Amino acid sequence: PPPPLPGKPKMSKAAKFQMVDPTEGGLIQQMMHQEVNDRMGKAVEDLAEKYAKNPQAGAVETSENGPTGAAYKAQNAERAAARQEQQRQSNERARAEAEAKMQRAEEIATWEAQQAGAESDDDDEELLRELEEGDDHELQKLREARIAEMRKARNQHMENMAKGHGQYREIVQDEFLPEVTGSLRVICHFYHREFTKCQVMDMHLERIAQRHAETKFIKINAEKAPFFVQKLAIRTLPTAVYFVDGVATERQVGFEGIRDTNGEGAEETFPTENLERRLGEIGAIDYIAPPSSEEYRELYGKQMAHHVTAGLQELSMDDDCFTGDINQA
Repeated sequence: PPPPLPGKPKMSKAAKFQMVDPTEGGLIQQMMHQEVNDRMGKAVEDLAEKYAKNPQAGAVETSENGPTGAAYKAQNAERAAARQEQQRQSNERARAEAEAKMQRAEEIATWEAQQAGAESDDDDEELLRELEEGDDHELQKLREARIAEMRKARNQHMENMAKGHGQYREIVQDEFLPEVTGSLRVICHFYHREFTKCQVMDMHLERIAQRHAETKFIKINAEKAPFFVQKLAIRTLPTAVYFVDGVATERQVGFEGIRDTNGEGAEETFPTENLERRLGEIGAIDYIAPPSSEEYRELYGKQMAHHVTAGLQELSMDDDCFTGDINQA
């Protein structure tokens, strides 16, 4: 081949061909526009079909009951207030339950002291000193109120003991009026010395008298007090009459309502707790129900509760079991 002319660049074989624009000529571009239009049309048809089945599906919520309506907002506020009230009531119940448990724990402590007899004056003095020596200013008012309450109770206890409380005494007819009018609460047992049931009642009342110094416990021989037997219409022995400020208000006739009904001889072999509970029901004594095993477990823990319960059961064996002489009478 002849040599290239001077001054003109040499052209490659690839340069002889030109790139073709695929959109030129309009055919491909028209096909693309048609595809887009088809897809948009299909989407519009789908939406139209959807709204035909559920007209509210695409509507803008403007009703009063909708999420932005006033009624909805008011309802939501009521629900929130109801939840708050429910929480408040729940908190109050929890607080009341906690206070009840604390009160029951104090009652159990008092009951345990009653089982051992009158409260120790030495223990009271020690507790009063501890309260007086406290330096917590935030509890000062509470401490002062507790000290005043304890001193009042202690003074009342000493006054009652001076009147013959805390023991079970026998009186004669001439002493009857001064005795039953000399204390706020008095239990008088009208008995017959040959009646076995009167002996059983004596045994229980003597135990209760030692536990409840808030009430005076006395007994009188019905044969030697005919005037008061007739005046009070005593028809059955034993009968324990409860006096408030010298006025007879209640009575326990025989073992009605306190006897056990199971087993041979159970009529006369009931626990002291039965009579104690009965006197508490009529207000004659400040009765406290004995703690259950569950309450002991909650207060002392499982292991300690076992020892405490076992100890109380051992102490109560002589308290609520009768001797052969009485059972066989």
